[in-house]
Amino acid sequence: RAAVCPSGNTTLAPHSWHLAARVVVAVPVAPPEAVRRLRAEGCEVMCVREDPLFVAVGQFYEDFTQVSDEEVRALLEEFWRAPEGRGGP
Repeated sequence: RAAVCPSGNTTLAPHSWHLAARVVVAVPVAPPEAVRRLRAEGCEVMCVREDPLFVAVGQFYEDFTQVSDEEVRALLEEFWRAPEGRGGP
């Protein structure tokens, strides 16, 4: 089993991480120091761009408007139902 932390913020890490076989943190961009800290904690980190001038994720997008919970749920349901999706547990 793997636990996944979409935020990449270890202060938000579930207390059950120690029960996971591995923890994967996948983010589009992060400060190098955060990536180093996560790896030092034993996390597997997938980061497209490490930027030492990182302030916020939104600074790297032309449009970083919020997505509603309902939209996220609908997109995830659509993904898991699609034949080409990675459906399953």
